Amino acid sequence: MAGPNSTNTALIPPPKITMISSIQHLPSYKSECFLRQKYLEEKLSIREIAAQIFSARSTVAWHLKAFGIPLRSEDEANKLQKAQLAYGEKRRNREPQSHQRELETIEKMQELRAQGFSFRKIAQVLTAMKIPTKEGKKKWHPFVIQRILEHS
Repeated sequence: MAGPNSTNTALIPPPKITMISSIQHLPSYKSECFLRQKYLEEKLSIREIAAQIFSARSTVAWHLKAFGIPLRSEDEANKLQKAQLAYGEKRRNREPQSHQRELETIEKMQELRAQGFSFRKIAQVLTAMKIPTKEGKKKWHPFVIQRILEHS
């Protein structure tokens, strides 16, 4: 009997494995059913759909039109879109909720105002502290401080 290092053993090639797959990946924006569900049933905006599927808004809009799905007018879109959020609020699952960091900033504004600071001085303090505005800007303006404090 020959050993493992013997040259007399016949080499048997390993079996070939062939996989056949009939599953094809179809991008979500090419699925009429998906777009109808998201746009018509769930009432998501083109921007929201594009963000969910990591696609361009123009691509989603083009495919909506190609499938004959009527796009909303600006009036309809504005009615579906909730009012702009106040400072101190954030949106989660399309519903407004408290924004803790912004609420703490409002408290700081109220404390400074109670100490006699003007709206201009409060704006300078918040800018110096590098606290971002609602839009993420770096510079605060006095009229924004005044509006926030009047509505809080």
